[in-house]
Amino acid sequence: QPASSRRLPSCSGLSPRSEVSRASASPAAAAVARIIRSSAWLACSADGQRFLTAGPTAGFGVYDTRRRGLSNLCQAGSLTAGRVDGHRGRVCALTYHPQGRRRPAEFGHLFVSGGWDNTVQIWDDRRQRSLWVYFGPHVCGSDAIDVDPAQGHILTGSWERHKSMLQVWKFNEDAAHGRLDLDDKSVQEDMLRGRPLGELQQDPTGTPSMGYVAQWLGTQYMVFAGSNANALKIVDRSTLNVR
Repeated sequence: QPASSRRLPSCSGLSPRSEVSRASASPAAAAVARIIRSSAWLACSADGQRFLTAGPTAGFGVYDTRRRGLSNLCQAGSLTAGRVDGHRGRVCALTYHPQGRRRPAEFGHLFVSGGWDNTVQIWDDRRQRSLWVYFGPHVCGSDAIDVDPAQGHILTGSWERHKSMLQVWKFNEDAAHGRLDLDDKSVQEDMLRGRPLGELQQDPTGTPSMGYVAQWLGTQYMVFAGSNANALKIVDRSTLNVR
């Protein structure tokens, strides 16, 4: 279900501005204030107990709907050579893992993000740094990332029209559940070499589409929508043929 139509929990009484004033002495206060002032996108956890906000900054906030306050700040990517553990540009899409409803202990805090830095990243909303990174998709639409509830595959839509329109990625559960040492050089190399399970290329004979929507449609199809060509495409999941 597209993020724009998901029912969100009531957040009445939540005051982001008060969070900034209470954090005035904290080293992270400036970062918190920037994220709150520029929030443009939102995703809600499956249990309705937390939601994420993101915008032009590379970091984003995690809010607790029960306590009605900020619970964590997911940081922008570090500048350490050879290590990517967060975004370095505008974040445009956020979605929690749908298995969080049925298996909250394993997936309730996991979410996926994408943005202008040509990366898609897996996070735990209790941590400040991302857990895994996929390189390639230039994500611009708030509905350009989706996670399949059955197989856990990540679907992404890219705005870069000279590349593929849709990409399907394997959700790295080992990384998401802390079973990989992200400081291990071989793990970092595996991350850099990662490739999608499947891609839908641009039609070389037609007007290229600049993707804003990529969503799973039941168990058999994917839906893509983009500007420039102003097209909506229904794609067969198993063959990648456009219906």
